[in-house]
Amino acid sequence: MRAYAEQWESFEQKGLDMLRHLTQVATDKGVATEFTQALGDAGRAICDLAKDWQSDLIVVGRRGLKGLSEFFLGSVSNYVLHNAHCSVLAIQRPNP
Repeated sequence: MRAYAEQWESFEQKGLDMLRHLTQVATDKGVATEFTQALGDAGRAICDLAKDWQSDLIVVGRRGLKGLSEFFLGSVSNYVLHNAHCSVLAIQRPNP
């Protein structure tokens, strides 16, 4: 159990480090930013946070899954597109 907790803490720290770096990149370019890292259903967390922050726009990436792949794997971007209180811009991942 301790190994699992340590692995989780490492994973969480890597996520926070990435968010801090991307926030700094945006800030250096003159874009006001904030970030948070939350557990739970990603789509719902994004919509709830955007509402709490009174956001005007949510920008999300999407992998472009369709049909059964999207059904079985779920789609955060699809949830956000249909449940956000504000405008949503979905950016399609480039083809590899």
